[in-house]
Amino acid sequence: MKKTYRNYFIAFLLIILLMLTSCVKEDPVRSKYGNEISIFPMDSSVKVSKTLITIFPEESGIVYTISGYFKGQIVVATKNTVIKLHNAYIENPFGKPAINCKAKTEISTVRGSNNYLLSYGRSYGDSGAIYSKKTLVLGGSGNLYVKGKICHAVEGADIKIKGSGLFDFEASKRGSAICCQTLTVESDKTFECYLKNSKNGIKADGTIEISSGNFFISGNDTALKTDTTKEKPKMPHYIKLNGGNFEFENNRRLYLTDKDAFYYYKDEQE
Repeated sequence: MKKTYRNYFIAFLLIILLMLTSCVKEDPVRSKYGNEISIFPMDSSVKVSKTLITIFPEESGIVYTISGYFKGQIVVATKNTVIKLHNAYIENPFGKPAINCKAKTEISTVRGSNNYLLSYGRSYGDSGAIYSKKTLVLGGSGNLYVKGKICHAVEGADIKIKGSGLFDFEASKRGSAICCQTLTVESDKTFECYLKNSKNGIKADGTIEISSGNFFISGNDTALKTDTTKEKPKMPHYIKLNGGNFEFENNRRLYLTDKDAFYYYKDEQE
């Protein structure tokens, strides 16, 4: 009789184990990127540890191409460094950004490439999956998917978007897909930018000025917002959509800014 109960118990444990195993499935997208990171050039300006990569060239303007998979954070320490993503998957489950830019940085994508940047885990601050203390330029002709489960997706001081690629940014419900002091898009840019499922699509402490590009903003509490900070109470803030194409869907509010500080060129065409 004891053997029978034992057999039933073992069978029960096996069933539970199979159920748990079936629930934990590897992300099919993640599995395509392997388990190693590739950086070119790989020289003395690149320091690699288990969960941290620091890029610190002596000269500005150096271009680094990154491919493959890394779990942790990449820190860019030198001004005007260009990070070119060529089928890269970088996730930081330790509550910090996937890419942390200490100086002005450009993050670009190679044509035909798919690139993912994710941050999640126990938070050490309201940072983005991409974070920059200075100017951040986003460009290229590939695809860039950024998901910030801590707070923001992309966070920087002054953010500029250019190129002909695809950008897909999603933050948490308490953060912004793009959080910045200023956002600028100059004319003749053809990229597609999806800002979705966040507290704000774009939140700028100062100004939002867009002259081109294709924006798809959906599922946010507020699509576009400017809001002066306590640290800079006299900073002017406004929203100017001088060009580009916009699709707004399922946002609770289209914009929030100062009175008479919202301009949309299509309003003059109607």
